[in-house]
Amino acid sequence: MKYKILIFIPTLDGGGAERIVATLANNLDVNRYEVTLLLLKKQIKYNLNKDIRIEVLNCNSLSSSIPKLIRYTRKNPPDLMISNMSLTNIVSIITKFLSGKKFPLIVVEHSTPSIKYRKDKLSRRLIPFFMRITYKYANKVVCVSKGVKSDLQRVINNNRTKINHVYNPIVDTQIEKLTMEEVNHKWFDSKNSKKYKVILGVGRLEPVKNFKLLIEAFSEVNKMESSSRLIILGEGSQRKELEELVIQLNIKDVVDMPGFVNNPYCYLSNSSLFVLSSDLEGLPTVLVEALACGTPVVSTDCPNGPREILDDGKYGELVPTRDQLNLKKAIINQLNNHENKEFLKRRASFFSVDNAVTKYDQVISETLSEFNREKNEGSA
Repeated sequence: MKYKILIFIPTLDGGGAERIVATLANNLDVNRYEVTLLLLKKQIKYNLNKDIRIEVLNCNSLSSSIPKLIRYTRKNPPDLMISNMSLTNIVSIITKFLSGKKFPLIVVEHSTPSIKYRKDKLSRRLIPFFMRITYKYANKVVCVSKGVKSDLQRVINNNRTKINHVYNPIVDTQIEKLTMEEVNHKWFDSKNSKKYKVILGVGRLEPVKNFKLLIEAFSEVNKMESSSRLIILGEGSQRKELEELVIQLNIKDVVDMPGFVNNPYCYLSNSSLFVLSSDLEGLPTVLVEALACGTPVVSTDCPNGPREILDDGKYGELVPTRDQLNLKKAIINQLNNHENKEFLKRRASFFSVDNAVTKYDQVISETLSEFNREKNEGSA
């Protein structure tokens, strides 16, 4: 018997959580599970296996999706549903209750809710409050790091909720193959006689990623390391603001922002340094990916994930958040040090796809067993 697994996420339009969902869907056992990805919009930037069904609700927002989601789950009740990200999780729990259908629900928390919504508009500042009310009705909660788990336990203040921590499925053999692809960028051109020290940033161009800090720190680095260059991969609402900052700092010729790329690994493996400048994370996928490529890293010590991934700084330099001076110093220090690539890759293997999928499989199996046992006891 194959179990019907429904995975719900708004889109697969780039982003760390989205990449993780695509990876998990692609690697769940096809002999045990029939996987359907349910999206609000058909925005897909990741390759998916042909045996994965894709369903689209065609909604502009999560709140407006509830009636369609209710109809969908009534018509196509899954054996188990997996929801991703705080607001999506709240909507999924409400939908399950209103649909009248009984199926187990696992919600996956990718962020640090006590901090993430603190400075948002009022409606989003209420998200932790609604998490406290709804999360206790999920069959299980999966957090992507130990830090996220600790934070969520404080937010929902409910010891009865079954919370697991499972590191994201990130590293597989495909990464090594993708690092071998040629980088289509002038600063990596082997025919170019001038060798550049390329610093790479990757992520959504949104305030929480604080690329402004990276650009400002780099403008000082470039004064001391004239061969340094900065590339930022990703798209988002801050593109125009960041481009204006680059012009204002007079570093337009040494900074490039090519947008989203399907293969960031060839960029990572050819870069001198990867820098994570975020104010907040859950478990930053790209930091692990950089290690998997053997690329030295500098990261802000933001909640949560970087300190866990880098083992308190053993595998890369940690600096305080929003600290331009120390970020500049760390970048210069790492540009002039040569980390052992194999040493970094060994750390990345801790976050392998195989390890994560095995643990997700355990959580799914436990959840299905507990649900079926309770259902049988209830009908006895």
